[in-house]
Amino acid sequence: MHCTFEYRNSVGACHYAVCKECGYSVDCVKQLPLKRVCDASRNPAGTAGSHLKQLISFFSIFPSGCRCNKRALHMNRMGNDWCEQNIETIVEWLKEEAAARGLPFISTVGRMLVRKAISNARKEAERAKDTT
Repeated sequence: MHCTFEYRNSVGACHYAVCKECGYSVDCVKQLPLKRVCDASRNPAGTAGSHLKQLISFFSIFPSGCRCNKRALHMNRMGNDWCEQNIETIVEWLKEEAAARGLPFISTVGRMLVRKAISNARKEAERAKDTT
């Protein structure tokens, strides 16, 4: 299965594209479609790292020259229970990235985003179970 990309933000001729299935992002795309084997075909449905990336992208904050994609993939591989048990670690990652970008950060809001991502991931996993 290949990624299904959609544009999220544009700067000049560059478009930020995100896969609707797995959340993989590409910083500067000149034109769609892109061919890439989708992580959703390798990862189980309902992964918190991908959901966190999606939530953060609504604030027009995208991974660029950072460890965001690697950390999201780590969260996906470790699973939702690990993410729930390590919320403070994930919030620290968000805080570090906000500081590196010169953005304000409120830990309470970071915790809320992580919890929402975990909740969304679990709901998606349940829906996937119900359809199989």
